Formats: sequence, C-alpha cells, structure tokens
Amino acid sequence: MKSEDEHLDYYSDDPEIIEVRQSFKFLKSIKFLVLGSLVFVGTTYAANINLGSSSTKEFGQGIALYASCSKSDYITVKPINTFDATTNTFKLSDIQFTHIPDDCLNVELRIMIQSASAPIELDNGVTIARVIYNGASTSGVYKGTSGGSTFGAQIINASRSGGYGAFTLDLTGTLPVAVNIKAITLESASTSCKGLYQNNPGTSAYQILQDCPTLPDGLYWIQNANINGGTAVQIYADMTRNGGGWTLLVANGANVWTAAEALLSNGTNPPTDLYNLTSQGNKYSILSWGDYIKRSASGFNYRFEAQTLGRYGGTFTANSAYSLVSASNGNTNITRDTVFDGWSYADNGIEARMPWYSSSGYGLLTTSGSSTGMWWGSLISSQPHCGTTAPYMENASMSCPDKIWYWVR
Repeated sequence: MKSEDEHLDYYSDDPEIIEVRQSFKFLKSIKFLVLGSLVFVGTTYAANINLGSSSTKEFGQGIALYASCSKSDYITVKPINTFDATTNTFKLSDIQFTHIPDDCLNVELRIMIQSASAPIELDNGVTIARVIYNGASTSGVYKGTSGGSTFGAQIINASRSGGYGAFTLDLTGTLPVAVNIKAITLESASTSCKGLYQNNPGTSAYQILQDCPTLPDGLYWIQNANINGGTAVQIYADMTRNGGGWTLLVANGANVWTAAEALLSNGTNPPTDLYNLTSQGNKYSILSWGDYIKRSASGFNYRFEAQTLGRYGGTFTANSAYSLVSASNGNTNITRDTVFDGWSYADNGIEARMPWYSSSGYGLLTTSGSSTGMWWGSLISSQPHCGTTAPYMENASMSCPDKIWYWVR
C-alpha cells in the first residue's frame, strides 16, 4: 500500500494520462512571476530528470500546468523529441498543447525553452514562439514579442471540442538538442493585443490602440459583419500622430476616380507606404466601410491632409450623427480641432462642412457647397485637375497636391 506521498510521486507509463493531483505537487516547486497582465508558468524537462526524491519523468511525457487564461483549469504540455542520426542526438521536434480551455481563445501564448541558466533557441536566432490561440483555426507561429515575422515552425493538429482545444507546435527549422532543455515556459496574456493577426482581429485602429497604447503605425486586422462580407481585413492605422487610433479611409494619388471607386477601391489591399500607392493604382478607399469603423455615431473624429503627412489639413470632430457616405452638403455641425499650416475656410479651398459624397458631381468627395460649380475643397475628383488629385486649397497655395489622405477615428 503506497503512502499519499508515494501516490503523488508516481507517474503513469502512458504519457497521455496525467492525473491532476500529480500536477499539484509538481506545481509547488514552480515559481509564478506576474508582470502586468502576464503569467509565466515553467516546467522542467530533459531526457530523464528528477521531479522529486523518488521519481523521474521521461522526455516526451506530459504534465498539467496552469496559465493565466486557463484560470483554475489546466493545460497539458508534452514535448516530443526526434533522433538526428547525423549528430547522434535527440532533438526537440514538437510540443503538444492539449486541454486548452475556451477562456484562452484569442489569447496570445508565448512558448520558450530554457537550459539551466539561459533561453535556448527554437530556431536560429529565435527564442520565443508566439501563437494566437484560436481553437481549430490556430495557425501562424510568430517570433519574438511583437510583429508579424514567422520562422521555421508551424501549427499542426489544431482542434477544439467540448470547450477545450489542442494544437502542436511543429519545429521545422534548426532543432534544439533535447538533453540541453531543462524547462519549457508557457506565457499567456490575459488581455492580448487584437489586430496583430488575421485570426484575432480588432474593430478599428482606435479600439486596437485603446487596448494596447504603445503600438506602432502600420497594418492591422479588423472585422465587422458589414465589412468585407464579415471576413477580417487589413487596414492602415496611424497609432502615433494626433493622439493615434486613426484608420485610413482614403489615399488619393489619381486625378480621376469613378463614383464606385470613391466608395471602395483596393479595400483588401491597403498601402504599406503612404507615399507610394503604385500597387493600388494610386487609388485606395474604404469610405463605404467608414461608418462601421468610427468610434461613435457622433463625437467621432476625422482628419485629412495633403502633399505631406501633417500638412495642409487638420483634425475635426463631427458633433452630430453624420454618415461618412452622406450625400448631404449640410453637415456643418463640426469642430475644427487642429489646423495644419494655418489655412482658413474659403470657397476656393476647404469649406466649413464635413466631406460629403456626390455620386454624379465633379467633386465625388468634397467639402464644397456645390459639386458642379466651384469644387475647391475636394478630396476625390471625377474630373481631371492639374494631372494630380483634386482641386484642394487654392487659397493656401496647395491647389494640386500629389497625395491626399483622409482618416477616421
């Protein structure tokens, strides 16, 4: 008859069977480090290591662990090694994660392996594997703590059933030597940054920045049932200027647009360089999606600028529930919050109204009170003007800018 301690030290020969009570004793020796919203959970592995005074655990068996997103539940982590005949060594080739509760859906998981004193590379130059857990749709494996760069690894056997999921991290690059591995660390963020990956989209640049206020400018993923048929789509986000959280609606580098293009053009192909719109044919617009991106029906912000970012434009607040695709030239309840370059409202420049859409006008998107007469103050034009974009600010010596940008927040 085994004592209680002997029962706790016992490990099944079947690596798939891990008793919860076994994990409790092992967890007594694990250090939990809380840093912000992150919880680090470490466990020890090697070819054959001591877990207690009278038991060992073979490399390839699993153990139950807790992570912050799993709360009082547990996740089973199982490393798998492969024999490399060229070096006559066993190497870590896969790490299986099972019994992942639904509380971890859309949460960022970071996986690291360590020697007794330092991190071990999962591949050349890579010590952190970052995965957004999304049940059976879990896919990309990224390196480091931010960005979208991948490395020699892939997700296989991702599944989800009955409130729990699983996936295997398959290392396909330069494999680490198994005997050197003393610990595997799983780090879960209780609130992960949305928008970084397609399977974890946000709703707008503004929302993404509210959750993670130190993100840089660039491409992010958003999703809305009314945008792109409900499929996640990338947008260009300005996260740093004028308070950040701006979603690019229009980037204009062409002097003639159609009415349909003014509403939607290259919607799934946002620019990565705001000064180079070549891959968009100098036309980018998601104007028709704008009402689903702005942060509120009224009190939302918009911004436009021309020629050079931060020049010849300003930031504004719409004080009424105006639509970004409104066909009315009466949307004048606006506040000009910031002025770039000291221009004034004028009938030969930007006028004191929110840009409005005119499907048959010379100014397809314009601040002018008239779309067929004086059409200065336009952001998109249906008629050629100066061979560049649209008749913009004659009164501020910026009649023919090379580029015009329009944003919403």
